[in-house]
Amino acid sequence: MRKASPDSGAEVYVVVDDPHLCRALASLLSSRGWRAVVFRSELDFLREHDPHRPGCLILNDPMPVLEGLQVYSTLRQRGAVRPTILISSHATIPHTVRAMRAGVIDVLVKPLQEHVLLGAVREALRIDAEERGDRAHRMEILSRVAALTSREREVLKWVAAGALNKQIAARLGIVEKTIKAHRGSAMRKLRVRSVPELVTLGVAFGGGGATLQALYERADEHAVPLAIWNWSIATDSVKGNRELATLFGIPAAALGGAPLAEFLSRIHPGESTEVSELIAESMHSGRAYEVTYRVVRDDGSERSVVARGRAIRNERGERSNFPGVAIEIAHIERSRDAVARRSEPCRDVSIHQPSH
Repeated sequence: MRKASPDSGAEVYVVVDDPHLCRALASLLSSRGWRAVVFRSELDFLREHDPHRPGCLILNDPMPVLEGLQVYSTLRQRGAVRPTILISSHATIPHTVRAMRAGVIDVLVKPLQEHVLLGAVREALRIDAEERGDRAHRMEILSRVAALTSREREVLKWVAAGALNKQIAARLGIVEKTIKAHRGSAMRKLRVRSVPELVTLGVAFGGGGATLQALYERADEHAVPLAIWNWSIATDSVKGNRELATLFGIPAAALGGAPLAEFLSRIHPGESTEVSELIAESMHSGRAYEVTYRVVRDDGSERSVVARGRAIRNERGERSNFPGVAIEIAHIERSRDAVARRSEPCRDVSIHQPSH
């Protein structure tokens, strides 16, 4: 899985109410080739922030209305998990520890020192790129699992356990030829060529045991509710699980075969065209697509979603189905322990500000 470099399209959000410090930070960041997106108000930032764009956050603590941790917690509640650096004039050790336990990656004390601030920004961007890459990799694996039929899953579970085709056929009460067909189809969907690759797929997903069952459990009973769908292109019929119905706010009964337009109509008007175009491009090229968008519920509330899918061909070479997965960003947990990343709870640093 190719991962983006830490600076690839990244932005550094600067939320600082002090105009002189704000200009100094923006000038310093721009001189290093980063795009600084400046907000003088934390409320403006919360209203206009786009969680889908890569980057990190420099946040003054406190801001006029909210404390830095309140701003950070609000972002997390919205699913906008972004590596954050707090800067403060009076950060105590207990406050710093509390911030880092909440997930803040660093707390810097004014006056700021240039090289320490830049080092913290580089680390924040590295973490952001790594987490986005890891998430894309997980979504890729889960999208493959979503394409498996229940029978294929059952067969592969026995394959991973070391059973022979004839043994699996006896256990499931079907002929060996059918087992071979299910096995071959499932291995192609998962893009593995051997039993060892199959067994270790769960580890590649991110741990939890080197068994295929561990991966199934993550796909079906993951701590993050995973919406799974399969769109039959010929009949324009989307079938999915209960999580899909919950995510899009549609009746569970519709999951037996609703048209794709039913789901596209729930996507924010400013983003539904892009999603439609990405699906069409994926159908044409055969490449997987990944996209983030907002689902608008009947009550007007919005849910930010990351989705991934791929059109697959039938035995005649026609693109017949489009399976995929979607996760509400608010449910995605950070994969690393913020406290472990940084053993130093507080640094005394300074930054030279330009005269005005």
